[in-house]
Amino acid sequence: MRRVLSRKGKKFIIYAIAPPHGNPLVNQFIEEDLEEAERKKIVKSISRAADYGPPRNIEKSRPIAGESNLYEFKEDHVRVMYFYGGKGAIVLTHGFKKNTGPPLQNDIARAKRLRDQYLQYYGNT
Repeated sequence: MRRVLSRKGKKFIIYAIAPPHGNPLVNQFIEEDLEEAERKKIVKSISRAADYGPPRNIEKSRPIAGESNLYEFKEDHVRVMYFYGGKGAIVLTHGFKKNTGPPLQNDIARAKRLRDQYLQYYGNT
């Protein structure tokens, strides 16, 4: 695992988790699985978070219920999971599309595993 700088804003630096060789998981999702309109919305939301912090509107960003330091950016049915990786850092794990209801347990488990691996390797800095 490695971290890749995604955005550097006024308030936060945003990193994306990537495999040892290859593009960040969230970039693969955005580029390969989203339509242009969906792509623009989620990228705008992430970019704004770099400058102003995650949205306070739970329709755009919210903590995952029952989980510590695990959140999602939301744009319509597009989700990008993230966590805080230390002072001034937001770390994007991966993205997915969902229709209704809470996030799928396998997506939460994946985000938790990536978060734990990241924090073990990089610490909370």
